[in-house]
Amino acid sequence: MYSISYHITRHPISLYLAANMNPGYLAFYPVSHEAPIHIPDVILRLTELRLLGSAVNDSQKQFHTGSDFLQLITFMGCSPAIPLEKSDTRNDHCTIKFWGPYGSPQILCGSNTRPPRCPLCRHTLLTWKEETGTPTNSTIDCPGCRRPIETRTLNWRQLAGISQLFMTISQVFPGEAVPVDSLMRCLEVDGEKWDYCYIQDPILLQPITGDSVS
Repeated sequence: MYSISYHITRHPISLYLAANMNPGYLAFYPVSHEAPIHIPDVILRLTELRLLGSAVNDSQKQFHTGSDFLQLITFMGCSPAIPLEKSDTRNDHCTIKFWGPYGSPQILCGSNTRPPRCPLCRHTLLTWKEETGTPTNSTIDCPGCRRPIETRTLNWRQLAGISQLFMTISQVFPGEAVPVDSLMRCLEVDGEKWDYCYIQDPILLQPITGDSVS
């Protein structure tokens, strides 16, 4: 009989971008870790939806915003100032970038990430970094309800996400923008549920690796 033990490596991968006054990212990710996501299919659908524009520097994973970007992402406030076009040599305009797919689930977090809550009793797990930073049996024991909780089911309050693939939209303040239903339907056309969160620099990807133990 085998069980899966997960741990986060002690050396997280930093995705920190050069200082560019970027207020943050709106990050999308598929919730399930079972079936792999074919990125070219997702990019094709989002290009046809006109969320994605031309590639940035011939990149296959980073894009300028498409012509219907502002119809697919709703920004709060009367007149939000979203830099959709590059104004100078700095990387200060809104772009859409894909990260992954990775061989194992990753926690995407940032400077704004706060301790998650137990999905059963809503207890705040103040020691989550220590809990996930050492080998565990794919679960964290909640000190509130004393029940084992799978790391992927923790309530991160949209300030972190766990997946093998992420799509980030830069120049977005936390809570400033939300996707419209048609965008979420486009992402979920294959039956895969997607979610989103808000991340601020420096953003980190911390790999969760699974080891089989008897």
